[in-house]
This record gives sequence, C-alpha cells and structure tokens, in this order.
Amino acid sequence: FIKKVYNPNRFTRPSVVICVPSGVTEVEKRAVSEVAYKCGAGRVFLIDEPIAAAIGVGLLIFEPMGNLVIDIGGGTSEVAIISLGGIVVSELSQVAGDYINEIISKYVKQAHNLYIGELTAEEIKLGLSINKADRENGDYEIRGRDKVTGLPKIIKISKDELREAISEPLRIIANTVRMALEKTPPELISDIVDKGAIMTGGGSLLIGLPELLQEEIGIPVFVSPKPVYCVIKGIGKVLEDFNFYQRVLTRTSKRI
Repeated sequence: FIKKVYNPNRFTRPSVVICVPSGVTEVEKRAVSEVAYKCGAGRVFLIDEPIAAAIGVGLLIFEPMGNLVIDIGGGTSEVAIISLGGIVVSELSQVAGDYINEIISKYVKQAHNLYIGELTAEEIKLGLSINKADRENGDYEIRGRDKVTGLPKIIKISKDELREAISEPLRIIANTVRMALEKTPPELISDIVDKGAIMTGGGSLLIGLPELLQEEIGIPVFVSPKPVYCVIKGIGKVLEDFNFYQRVLTRTSKRI
C-alpha cells in the first residue's frame, strides 16, 4: 500500500500512523513499526485502537471526563476508559468476531453434523447483525458437507437457535466490560453513568449484544453510526489535524 501512494523518486518519505491494540507489548509495537519502516515510511506513529475509535465517533477525549469505549473487532475486544487524551483503564479479550465464527462452526458441526467453512460462518454471523432488515426469527439456510456421508447438504436453523449458540462469547465480552468498570476511578464512573457507553467495531452489530451489555453493567449502551469504520475514520481525523492530535500518538524510532 505504501508503495502505491509513495513516489520513491521524492526526497521525503511518508509519515505513517498505525493503529494497535492497547494491550500489545513493546516488542510487538517495535515489530509493527519496523515493518512500516522497511516498506518505505519516513516516520511511524502508533495510536491505541480505542483512542482512534473514540476520535472517529467524535468523543471529546481531551476533556476531564470519562468516556467508555467498547471496540469489538475481528481478533480482539477492547474496553477502555478514556479521559484527558489517554487511556485510564483498559481490558483486552481475545473473544471477538473471529472467535464467534469458530463457535458457530463448532455448534453447527456438533448439533447438526455439518461441516462449514470460515466464510459460511462469517455470513451466518452477519445475518444476525442489527443492520439486517430481516430481524424477526426465521429459518437460516446453511450449506456444508455432511459429517457422516461426506456429501453436500443443506440444513435450516432458526435464528433464535444461532443466537443461543453464541450467547457464551457474548457474556465473556460483557464480563470484560464489567472488569474494566470495576477498576475505574469513582470520579469517572459518574460521567460514564450519565453519558453511557459507546460501541464500535463490526462485532457491536450483533443482535442482542448492546442490550446484554446494558443489562450486565446497568448503564446505557449505544452503537455508534457505521461502527465498522470508526477506527479508520479516527485515524483519518488524526492525519487531517496532525498537530492537534499528536499528543495521543507514540512516535517510534527506526532500528539501525
């Protein structure tokens, strides 16, 4: 990608902003930045994913108030309490979109003797999202390979059955949010109770997840508009007003 947008004949190299999970180690941060330098970046800055998501949503992250961001991506679910431009408390879980796909595949195999692929599991998960017009319960047609005969097979599963199948990972995500709130300073809790929590990432579109979180933590939970694009939109805002947002970035150095 850098080679597509960067002209190697120019004297200056591009500055690159990379989003990373808030719980990554210094070694992992170094590895990410080194890849960017090897691809031709002149300067590499890192930004925590919850911070980028909050900026993309439009939260006032530099104000002396608490903001609760729940970002559910493909590989990780991150919960962060943000105030004064930094992360006060964060919790990271490996239970996210990809894990839910695995749960769906295992359930279909065990309950219906049908092998399905990753793409099929992803399609099933997307079929349970709140941005689908057909939200009422109905049969979901699934195609795969019969576990017994090895031949192609089509089965029908109700959406209620599928929602029940993924209830366990959703409760793990809810517990991750609870753990973050238990570590949050009382003065920030009052702000969060007043404003509620904001959800970002594709996983936030799963039907029933916002309601489950609201029931578990006892505060309002809102899904941001176009949650899939919150992080990339936040990085775009950082690049547009680089001087203003520079304090939330970590500049890395190139290893000689």
